[in-house]
Amino acid sequence: MDFITGRKGWMLPPVVFFALVVALFAVWAALEPATLVRLFDQDGRSPFELATLPFYAAIVPMVWIFNPFGGSRRRRTVLALMVSIVAVMAIVKELDLHNMALHALYPQFVGDDGSILASAGLHKPNGKLLTGTPFKMRVLTNGGVPFGMKALVVGYFAAFFGVFAAGFVYLLQFWIDGVLGLRPCAWAWGCLGGSGVMVQIADRLPAWLDHAHGLSKSEGAVTAAQSLCTALEEGGELMIAVFALLTIYLGWREVRDSRTTARAPRRVLFWGRFDHGYSRNRVNIALFKELGWAVDFFDVVVSPRFGDIEAFCRGLGRRPKPDLVWVPVCRQRDIMAACRWAHRRGVKVLFDPMISAWDKKVLEQRKWKADEPRARKLHDAETAMMNAPDFVTWDTSCHVDFCEREFHVPRERMAPLFTGTDEKVFRPQEGAPAPNAEFRVLYHGAYLPLHGMEYIVEAARMTEGRGIHWDLLGWGAYKAPTEALAKGISNITFLDKVPYVDVPKVIYTADVVLGVFGTTEKASRVIGNKIFEAMGCARPVINEFCTGYPPEAKDCKAIKFVPPGDAAAIVKAVEEYRADWANRESYNEAAYDFFKRHLSMAEVKKQLVGILGRMGL
Repeated sequence: MDFITGRKGWMLPPVVFFALVVALFAVWAALEPATLVRLFDQDGRSPFELATLPFYAAIVPMVWIFNPFGGSRRRRTVLALMVSIVAVMAIVKELDLHNMALHALYPQFVGDDGSILASAGLHKPNGKLLTGTPFKMRVLTNGGVPFGMKALVVGYFAAFFGVFAAGFVYLLQFWIDGVLGLRPCAWAWGCLGGSGVMVQIADRLPAWLDHAHGLSKSEGAVTAAQSLCTALEEGGELMIAVFALLTIYLGWREVRDSRTTARAPRRVLFWGRFDHGYSRNRVNIALFKELGWAVDFFDVVVSPRFGDIEAFCRGLGRRPKPDLVWVPVCRQRDIMAACRWAHRRGVKVLFDPMISAWDKKVLEQRKWKADEPRARKLHDAETAMMNAPDFVTWDTSCHVDFCEREFHVPRERMAPLFTGTDEKVFRPQEGAPAPNAEFRVLYHGAYLPLHGMEYIVEAARMTEGRGIHWDLLGWGAYKAPTEALAKGISNITFLDKVPYVDVPKVIYTADVVLGVFGTTEKASRVIGNKIFEAMGCARPVINEFCTGYPPEAKDCKAIKFVPPGDAAAIVKAVEEYRADWANRESYNEAAYDFFKRHLSMAEVKKQLVGILGRMGL
């Protein structure tokens, strides 16, 4: 490993900076002031200025051949173009071509030395003549200056400082992260900035000193102080070019090394204020580890909307750069900040929303009407959120269709990714299950309108006295209304909530497990977590039909589909299972066989690999 890529590589730019400054002081000490000024500053024609030009000229091909920027081709091209524009404008300034252009177009206002002519009759607000370079604010505010001349001055400033400022602001956070992370490229960029500050101070200092002592710039011989400022100004301009070239080279080295040495393992960063223990998140984290990815987390603490600022304050940029930022389930509030942080660094973002906030408020809970201003505002906001990341995954193909239709996300940037389940927790029971005295039906999960709890309760009411018992294990805001609805029904038991790892023990006590039965549009688009968990534990299920199921589901004896919101259909499905319960083991085996072939983590893993491949990862 060489010095540049070693742990102390960041020290190279500061060492070069101080060495060059010392060299400038040595040259100043060795030369007479007049000699130094003659060698260093002759309006772009001195030996030193002419020697500086090739360094600036080299920046343009250098930034295209050794492109130091990561990310997409468009991002790298735009940033390289901005650097090229600034380099060309620096050459224009070094040769005083901007002043020559004004002299050629407006000779009555600008002399051949690039200064405003006294004969032009331009005055400051205090009545004194306006002199010096025309590239200053007083020229723009002076009513005697022609509009075309003002336009050229504004155009010059916009082309140089506008492009430079835009690039600086865009890359500022990257630079700060790099400095704190001791990255050589960022320190070289910092030395470039330090050289620019030195140039500005050295350029303005003689005028400040002359003004303080009431002297004219042309009064008397060249002093030692003036010659020192000249050396630092012109030498600093050379240093700017040198550090620009060094920054480009070091940045290119970092990008190259990140593409070659950081490939094993790839790294995913889970971003947001999310529940690590939620089933879908557990599965996705486990799958990335199985694929050999390093898994990192950034848990937003303060404000999801400004998570990128929190990331900066907490030093996220000093961690190894991820290949992918993953924003998990229901974290719409995190997605924009995650995209800002990741896209500045050329990192792709995948959003796994699972639900739409607009869909939940308007179509599922029906709290808002679609034409209400707040509903339209939420729809517009969520449209922006869904289109911000590079890729969006949904639990079913039905949700992919919904997102394309409702939020106009291109279908090529979406794919279904089944929920799956943690197979270390949800697995078939060891040994043959003990027969139940009554046929037991289980619902487990949140009490939500989506799940159609009222139809489950009504189905239980319809089977009182028929040897069928219904166990409900759940939680959520609608638990109390569900309990009130079930009051007086003798064959329902509301079970106490149990730890996640104990849910399979409850599933093993059931003969059949229930899924989703709501009448909302969303209910027809989901395959509930409980389906994956039940079939992973080798138990047959009853559920509302969703086209997102694998096609083979219709032929599986361990899945019975019923119409939405139909308690009688639920009862019929339960009775059909019970009628053939002498063959219960065949149903259990069919459930687990279907799970392994279509819903297991191995199948979800295949989907994830395909998605990462489509993202170029």
